[in-house]
Amino acid sequence: MILPSSKSIAESVCKSQQARLVHVNSRQKHEELIKMILLPLVPFWISGSQSGGVWKMDDGTPLSTDSDLWSSIPSVPFLSNCMCYSGNLFWPCLCIGISGYICEEI
Repeated sequence: MILPSSKSIAESVCKSQQARLVHVNSRQKHEELIKMILLPLVPFWISGSQSGGVWKMDDGTPLSTDSDLWSSIPSVPFLSNCMCYSGNLFWPCLCIGISGYICEEI
């Protein structure tokens, strides 16, 4: 975990370390993430965004919002295109602002 920053800065820092924002693409990865996060209510940038109404990891892998890991917080059309993680759930968030982030090796 690194000091809070914008998503674009977080992505740049991860890239400079030959890493990427963490991909939470399985229940096992989710459980590992829960153990790493000391403050579960603090939002974190994670890999993922919405494009054309479809949520995908930054590598293009589709994400299902039907998962019990997905927050019931509705997205704001045209604004909530990034994906955050807080309270042990994924949720749609604005692509602006400051959040923590976690890089993972590629």
